[in-house]
Amino acid sequence: MKLPDNWIPETRTRLARRRARKPDTKAGQLWALWPEIKAALAEGQSIRTVLGWLEEDAGIVVSPGSFTSYISRNRRREAAERIEEAARSFARAHRVKAASVGAPAAASAGSEDEQPPLNSPALSESDPMARTMAALRKRRFDIREAHRNGDPTDVKLI
Repeated sequence: MKLPDNWIPETRTRLARRRARKPDTKAGQLWALWPEIKAALAEGQSIRTVLGWLEEDAGIVVSPGSFTSYISRNRRREAAERIEEAARSFARAHRVKAASVGAPAAASAGSEDEQPPLNSPALSESDPMARTMAALRKRRFDIREAHRNGDPTDVKLI
């Protein structure tokens, strides 16, 4: 099959038309309308009111329990995205600071796409937050270890 010379604009137009269609799933429909739903809830509208609007304007019928589940899921997704972006910003700021001080590991860093993942050993060497997270992941001290689980053999008790 030979493509015409202007296949790029035609394909973009077709994809844009398909993207503008109503999503097949309720979750997709609610996610597409999430900015408006979120704004309405932030302005004090009740869940029942927003559900009525969704049914009336978009033809989306969802039970209140399912709708609150979708809301929770969307809020968790947004929170995870914010945390991920904050971690990237922290790592980026740390690299810039380290590069200005003249640290060799940060000076060799390229673009953001070339950076090691946040949990990689290369970043943990120069990233104080990664060292902190590694320390928090270590197993905590247990009092039973100090008392050898009640076995006093080979332990100077006094």
